[in-house]
Order: sequence, then structure tokens, then C-alpha cells
Amino acid sequence: MCDPLDAAKDAVSDAVAKTLEKPVDNLLGPITKDVGLALGDVGSIFRFYVHDNLTKVFRRWAEQRHGTPIQPSDFKRVLALLQGASLQSNDELQERWAALLESTVTDAGTVLPSFGYTLSQLTAHEARYLDDLWKSVISPSPIRPNPSGHEHFDYLHMMRVFDPSLSRHITNHFQKTVLKHTLTQEQADAIEKQAKLDLMIQDFERLGIIGSNTDLKPGRSQVLVFGSKRVAVPGENPTLEEHTSFTPYGIYFIQAVTPKR
Repeated sequence: MCDPLDAAKDAVSDAVAKTLEKPVDNLLGPITKDVGLALGDVGSIFRFYVHDNLTKVFRRWAEQRHGTPIQPSDFKRVLALLQGASLQSNDELQERWAALLESTVTDAGTVLPSFGYTLSQLTAHEARYLDDLWKSVISPSPIRPNPSGHEHFDYLHMMRVFDPSLSRHITNHFQKTVLKHTLTQEQADAIEKQAKLDLMIQDFERLGIIGSNTDLKPGRSQVLVFGSKRVAVPGENPTLEEHTSFTPYGIYFIQAVTPKR
């Protein structure tokens, strides 16, 4: 004899399934039609995209290796990274995942397992900006003929790398909120861009790619001489200067995910 409790559970399950069937069909219909899979087969859809993403990452990896086969012992090193790589569908980031796989095989001593997590946290926009910021720091100059990547830079430098015209249109919060000045469209766009820049900088700091430190800059004073007496006249107040630089972790991370050409 059928257990009444089991029968009730089955009835509820059937009711839920029938309720969800149509919304799920509508939700997944365009996707299943595009990939040629059975309607509503979520598992098959997931496996299709995972396979497609990994295939593209491996194709890029092969290009970076110039067709050199991967040995089984080397392949074991990248197993922990394959899940993250399989979930990435962006072309630019797939290129970086391929670079990380190659670095894991060729530069195992300087590649940490956490690099996969860090890369999975970045958007394509963040990755491009990080590249531009890194290139601006390591580019030789008369002052720094042999930059190492550890050099300091400030917020204005990060702003110029992000958008050279941004600083010209920024309106301070006092003008915006206190004086109630009407913003031009350029100023409004600049404020929005600055907010995006601030979010990226905070994300890089959260991930340990860059770090900041604050130095106390002493104020200048003037010494006046009256006969045989010297009197120090207070000058400028001390100021705090914030400097940012790539962390050692960030340097090795960027080197690991930079495509090998």
C-alpha cells in the first residue's frame, strides 16, 4: 500500500514541475535552439558552453606554444585552473587564461594557484586598463631608464592612463553638491568615468595587485636672522602624500597572464 506521505510528496513534485515547465521552456528556448540541444536540458547547455570555452582557450594556448605538444606531467599542473578557464567566454580573457596555463607549465616557481582566482575576478575592461597601467609604469624614461615595476605612481597618473582628458572635466564635490552649479555634459560624463575608475582601483587593491602607502611630507619653514639670533618662522603645514605601486604579487600575476608572443 502506498504511503500517504510519499504520495503527497509526489503530488507536490509533479505540481512544481508542471508549474516550472513552461517558464523554463521560455527561458531556455532561444539558447537551446542556438546550440541545437534538447529543450530545457540545462546540464547539456552548461556542458556545451564549458566545452566551447575550453576549446577556445586551448586553441589560444596552442598558438602561444607554437604547436609544441604538452606533456602529461605538465598538464597535471594546470588541472586546478581548468574550471575557471572553462567559465570564461570573453575572447580577451580567454587569451589571458591561455597565458596563465602556459606560465603554470613554464614558470611554475613564480605562479601561484591563487592567480586563477584573481584572473576570474577581472572583467575585460579591468584587464585592459591593468595592461595600460603596467605598460605606463615599466616604460623607460630619462628619470627611470630601467624601471622594475615597483615604481610609485599617484592617482593623477592612474587617471591619465584611464582617460587623458578626464582630469580636465572633473568637477569637485563642493561645486556639485554645495554650490549647486549646473554641470556640463562633459563634466557629468567625467564624474561617471571617475566613479568607474575608483571601482577598478579598489578592486585591484582588494585582489592585492596594487597597494598604497602614505608618507608624511614635512612643511617648509623659514629662518630669519636678527643680529646674532636665528628665529624659525613656521611655514607650510605638513602634508600627507599617498603613493601607489604594484605589489610583488601583482607583478608576478601580470607577468603570468600576459600572452606569450
